[in-house]
Amino acid sequence: MISFNEAQQLVLSQFRNYGTEQVDLVKSAGRTLAEDILADRDFPPFNRATKDGIAINYDAIENGRLSFEIKGILPAGNPTIPFVATESCIEIMTGAVVPFETDTVIMYEDVVIKDEIASIKKIPVREQNIHRRGSDHSKGDILLNKNIKITPAEMGILATVGKNKVLVQKLPRVAVISTGNELVDIEKQPLLHQIRRSNSYSLSGALEELGITPMLLQIADDIDLLRQKLAYLIDEMDVLILSGGVSKGKFDFLP
Repeated sequence: MISFNEAQQLVLSQFRNYGTEQVDLVKSAGRTLAEDILADRDFPPFNRATKDGIAINYDAIENGRLSFEIKGILPAGNPTIPFVATESCIEIMTGAVVPFETDTVIMYEDVVIKDEIASIKKIPVREQNIHRRGSDHSKGDILLNKNIKITPAEMGILATVGKNKVLVQKLPRVAVISTGNELVDIEKQPLLHQIRRSNSYSLSGALEELGITPMLLQIADDIDLLRQKLAYLIDEMDVLILSGGVSKGKFDFLP
């Protein structure tokens, strides 16, 4: 017998890369990312309003103007609209593109609107309530590093950059093999000299937590049958996990 640490080192020494594959974004949770993810454009990609209100050019405030004629309404999801003059304003909604000629958004709570005229109740600060283009990330920035585990948070970032297919590390093909004539399937009633096989289900559960669905097998204490099955499985699977048959008993045939 060897110690746990020795066994662990032996297992880790056999580690190998199983390659990569593309999976749908919706099925990527829990998988290991196999590539760096870059920003495909500045984020935000435009100067974005963070409040509902009016967009103005702050120069008008510095020139003493506190009332502005409303020249249009700009909702989120629409292209920007022309800004006519510094004595005018545009009603703007949260998430909308701030018109190029404006530089300040004043929320509705700080203005009074009457007869298409917006009057400011509170002097604003230049550039307030605007999420500036590229202030979070610039195009080409690394957003996610490869070899991280994909969680719902990472899925949101992948969606933001348009990754409907995600390159991930392939999962190994694993077989969990129980040996022993004393074992019966869990749905069967064991006789006095038998027990239900349970270790394989514990191992299966641990693998499922890693996103791996193993093949579960039981092999009787027959050395010829064991050799035949293992020869086949070694060719077909990446990892074999064997439970039982590893001691010095007369029917322990595993090395």
